[in-house]
Amino acid sequence: MLKTLSHELLTPMNGIIGLTELALHGELVDDQRELISLAHDSAHRLHETIQDLLIHTALEAGRFSLDPAPIAPKALIDAIWPELLAKARAKHLQFKLHLADDLPAVVKLDIGQVQRVLQILIGNAIKFTHIGGVTVTLEKQPDTGSGLHICIADTGIGIAPDKLDTIFDSFSQVDSSLSRRFGGLGIGLAIAWQLIELMNGELVVDSELGVGSRFHVFLP
Repeated sequence: MLKTLSHELLTPMNGIIGLTELALHGELVDDQRELISLAHDSAHRLHETIQDLLIHTALEAGRFSLDPAPIAPKALIDAIWPELLAKARAKHLQFKLHLADDLPAVVKLDIGQVQRVLQILIGNAIKFTHIGGVTVTLEKQPDTGSGLHICIADTGIGIAPDKLDTIFDSFSQVDSSLSRRFGGLGIGLAIAWQLIELMNGELVVDSELGVGSRFHVFLP
């Protein structure tokens, strides 16, 4: 049922996104380009929302399975970096990637689902940062010397200490005003938490209100 629903919802959305991208590469007057660009961005946001709802439903139903395969750690970032870089540049933010020299040559992970987690965490870091920037670091786990530690650090609005225990709850926003200001269903962090847990990993956050946040992903 979920596979059928996913196909029926996401296939036409992919078509709309693809066609509007093609249109934006054509010859357009300014008003046309602005309207098509708005349609493209709206379709992209709706695609992400549908995708999140489908993943969340599958996770809650216990019907989500992983497909791990050997990959180079840098491959986790390569495919999603251009889109995230564009979002950061649109807000005039610094956006840095640090790859440790001692990264393992190969790790066995579900690349698609790790990338979804990173899209959520890095996307949130960009969304909630207005001055400064976001830094993404990939390294070996410092305590074990194996596995991966991915840190997403930002200089954004931060999270109050009394809210840290609830940020990974489904349909939860730290502040209701944030939902009105920034949008979103409030399930992104819940999805990231559940996916990392399914991978036998750990997702940890430390944050200071008004200073920034650091999300740490530990993967075996």
